[in-house]
Amino acid sequence: QPTRDAGDRGLALTPGMPALNRFPLNAWLRAQERALKRAGPMALAYGDPLGEPALREAIAQYLRVARGVRCEAGQVVVTEGSQGALSLCVRLFANPGERAWLEDPGYGGVRAAFHAGDMKIRSMPVDEEGILIAERAWRSPPRLIHVTPSHQYPTGAVLSLARRLALIARAREHGCWIIEDDYDSDFRHHGHPIPAMQGLVPDAPVLYVGTFSKTLFPGLRIGFLVLPSSVGEGAGRALSELLRGGHRLEQLALAEFMAGGQFARHLGRMKRLYRERQQALRAALQAQLPEFGISGGDSGLHLTLRLPPDCPDTAVSTAARAAGMNVGALSSFSAGPAQAGNNGLVIGYGNTSHEQYAALIRRLAGIVRRVRRDQSVAG
Repeated sequence: QPTRDAGDRGLALTPGMPALNRFPLNAWLRAQERALKRAGPMALAYGDPLGEPALREAIAQYLRVARGVRCEAGQVVVTEGSQGALSLCVRLFANPGERAWLEDPGYGGVRAAFHAGDMKIRSMPVDEEGILIAERAWRSPPRLIHVTPSHQYPTGAVLSLARRLALIARAREHGCWIIEDDYDSDFRHHGHPIPAMQGLVPDAPVLYVGTFSKTLFPGLRIGFLVLPSSVGEGAGRALSELLRGGHRLEQLALAEFMAGGQFARHLGRMKRLYRERQQALRAALQAQLPEFGISGGDSGLHLTLRLPPDCPDTAVSTAARAAGMNVGALSSFSAGPAQAGNNGLVIGYGNTSHEQYAALIRRLAGIVRRVRRDQSVAG
């Protein structure tokens, strides 16, 4: 995986890392002060296991407007990042031994959550329209299907509307739950915003997962799960047993931050910044490595550079890390042997200013040429 430890995550070109030096710390401190004054010493106590009501209301309101999610505050569960939400999906909606499908290449955290639930995992390939499920696969349908439809991680593909609707219909037919992981769709760079799958049809069998790690900062460790309205009070009672209401001050501060308009303003600034950085990164890649294709870029915080078979991405990634660049090897996101075409570099632009790209990509291009030359000699 591209982010091995805290030291690596501070390197240039780290995928998924936002611009931490652009976060409005003073506004955040003021939100914390207001939250502490309102709550008093009780801000230090355990809170609601499902999350602070003010934050759940703020999240629901934002999702309805920005993502087209059909939800009320009572359906929102605040979690320990998106990983906590994924784990909850497994614990609430699946039993050990049941099947789960995930994208390949895909996010390693969901594989870990499925393994922890002792589920039988099957990988599904991804093409330029997102997850590709063969008709014969439905002969043994799963209990859970994890997808990143708005910006596939890590290829950047966008799941087409036809596939979204077909997946919802087949999941409903077979009694499956779709986990829609909407990890960075707030940063849409081209075209109109893509509404969430969850809101495409009434009562869709979708468990909607989101996080503030990309929009704000990863150390906040606040994510959320939107439960279907059909689940009812039974899930609430189960969650009260499973969860403990922690990080109360951070949750109350985030609710203040959102209610006061600071979240929307910060998001607007970051959308413009990341669009500029992505354009600069794309230009640098096209200038230094014009023979290689670039995928992704409609959304998010990374681009994927496709490499030919004679240039193993793991060798390039290792050498790049030693040179101060934390680019990910695309093949490392596959569970088993990488499929044809899954050889490339996952290159982040959120945490790296556009003035650095020319020098960084020139250095990266030198590494790519050296690896290809070494492979040619070895072959």
